[in-house]
Amino acid sequence: MRTLVKYEKDPPCSQSSSSTSPSLASSPEVCWATSEAFEAHRAIITRLYIDEAKSLNRVSADMARDYDFRATSV
Repeated sequence: MRTLVKYEKDPPCSQSSSSTSPSLASSPEVCWATSEAFEAHRAIITRLYIDEAKSLNRVSADMARDYDFRATSV
């Protein structure tokens, strides 16, 4: 079951079409998760990382693919 989450609209999300090169304008917008979104996905992340012993890179890729969830280390 997918959880709907709110994302921050900080860079790299905010792209201005007037200042963006054509090659970047066609790329999809990437938004980083808020701390609230992280908390909403904490159980899934813990299961993947601890219980299934996946690497952090694998957890990150799975979360982006399956839940459209992109977190940073900040």
